Amino acid sequence: MSPPKTNRPSKAAQSRILQGFQSEAEPHVMKIIWTSGDSQTNAVSELHKVNQKIEAWNKEHNFWAADGTFDIDDFISINRTIELAIKENDPKAFDTAKTRMDNIIELRIYPRRWQLRKKDFLKAAKVYDSESEYFYTPLSHDGASTHARGKSRPKGDKRPGTPTTTSKTKGKQKVIGSYKSEEEPSSDDELAASTPPRQNKKQTGSERQRETHKSAK
Repeated sequence: MSPPKTNRPSKAAQSRILQGFQSEAEPHVMKIIWTSGDSQTNAVSELHKVNQKIEAWNKEHNFWAADGTFDIDDFISINRTIELAIKENDPKAFDTAKTRMDNIIELRIYPRRWQLRKKDFLKAAKVYDSESEYFYTPLSHDGASTHARGKSRPKGDKRPGTPTTTSKTKGKQKVIGSYKSEEEPSSDDELAASTPPRQNKKQTGSERQRETHKSAK
């Protein structure tokens, strides 16, 4: 009698699936490590959702449920060390966080691009603001700097939650950073000035006759 068939994929296929989950989790992991307050809380919530997806996929394909999930407590612990290091401008404290993150990456086979970098710490310490939810945001995937202070995001940042910066004046709205620099007229005077004059209507035959009769008089 042949053994029952299972829908369990190969380890290589599982690895590819988990890499996709890691890409989905990456922005949330970075926020947990490099932010505080509501920003970090929201990131924790989003990473929990990714873990739930992984667990559901593992169960469906007969893998251990927690295989490939993310240990959120690890990232929160690293965040606390980094925040203290930045606040006190303490390179040794950052090195402690970096070593721990390296160990976690190796143990749980996370992407190496998640490694903490000294230059990010130095920039963060330089611009540290105790009122800001963002200590420092490392380079984005396209290599552009995404350093942000407070809740705002830099121009070009595509991550979720990025606010659109606008400057409003009476009757007008101008989008800062947009390729469109012209402003729409808002007042009646402006609209009238921007509207081309109407063309005269074509005269009918009877109207022309009346005009000729008047001129003959």
